[in-house]
Amino acid sequence: MKLVLKSFVKKGVTNEVPYQHNLRTAPDFIISDQRDFGTEKQS
Repeated sequence: MKLVLKSFVKKGVTNEVPYQHNLRTAPDFIISDQRDFGTEKQS
């Protein structure tokens, strides 16, 4: 099962076709609060 899923996902992610424009950003990657870039850059 894992091998079938892995091969399916790998083909979809590592192919030569570029991603479509204007796709929604995953909620996990959206920064909704204020961040201190200098502090985060040091760590």
